[in-house]
Amino acid sequence: MSAFPGIGRARSRVIASGRWAVPLLVVAAVGVVATACGSDSPDGPDAASADAAAVELSAAGQRGEDVARSNGCAACHGNSGQGGVGPAWVGLYGSDVELEDGTTVVADDAYLTRSITDPGAEIRADSNVQMPKNRLNDDQVADVVAYIRDLSGDPTSDGSDAAPEPTTNGGLSGVVRDPAPMVDLSSIPSLTDPGTDISFQADPGEFRLVFFGYTHCPDVCPTTLADLTVAMRKLPEADAAKVDTVMVTVDPDRDLDVLAEYVQSFLPDGLAGGTADPARLQAIADAFGVTYSVTTNDDGEVEVVHTGFVYVVDDTGRLVLTWPFGTTSDDMANDLELLFASQATTEAD
Repeated sequence: MSAFPGIGRARSRVIASGRWAVPLLVVAAVGVVATACGSDSPDGPDAASADAAAVELSAAGQRGEDVARSNGCAACHGNSGQGGVGPAWVGLYGSDVELEDGTTVVADDAYLTRSITDPGAEIRADSNVQMPKNRLNDDQVADVVAYIRDLSGDPTSDGSDAAPEPTTNGGLSGVVRDPAPMVDLSSIPSLTDPGTDISFQADPGEFRLVFFGYTHCPDVCPTTLADLTVAMRKLPEADAAKVDTVMVTVDPDRDLDVLAEYVQSFLPDGLAGGTADPARLQAIADAFGVTYSVTTNDDGEVEVVHTGFVYVVDDTGRLVLTWPFGTTSDDMANDLELLFASQATTEAD
């Protein structure tokens, strides 16, 4: 049994790793950024992903895709709306959605807008966890709705809002934010080496992987750390030695004394950071675009929601790449090799 059990209704198959247990499949859990588990696509997430890849997005839909990827939505609904921890967006628009009170609504613009702006108002019948509140403004919400509508093949544009030519990320699987945020001025107290601070800026010629989570997380955090562990093993030894991983706790009340051991049970050289200063933690999270909340429900259970992304920071303090939850270890390793190759080319020039 893990010393950091998942909170709530977590049913998972586990494989022991040292003294911790790593969940491999979580069917339902409290404490993840999601609305429901599984995919709504009848043919599964792979088919839904293929459908999403074939969709031509309107300009509003493209903006909505960017909003979803940069604000945590893609971590649960899939990088292309194919579903994951949360339900698929592909095929959602115009469908009937059963709510927990037994009523049925149509997933039209009005329902989707209500669901995004007030996640607890109309909860799906198949939802085991509730999507957290977000900070999206009205324009961003409208763009996300347009994205979901486009993914269902029901654009309302007359064609004048056609999508521009698609762009590529140079073969990278992760999300490239433009402009890339700078996190070079941010640091966090080290729990691995108390009395020192961890800078998020990588050492010269290296990269730093930053992840925000907590030790009682039943699925996203241990799965992400396990994937990072495998990704490091896939890299050439020389490259792996130039990649540091930092996990920052969003649950300092329970984690400050145990996070370092937790991280190093996955990554022996991994770094753990945390602060009991809420303002400092919020400022760090804002620099990365991370959202989180820690609350206690009426039953006295602690509920945590958080953005489940991994952020790749270079030696200038620039956030060069974001991996949504569910990015495979193969894709992580491949992205890092591409980043090292690009770095070498830049230095040669």
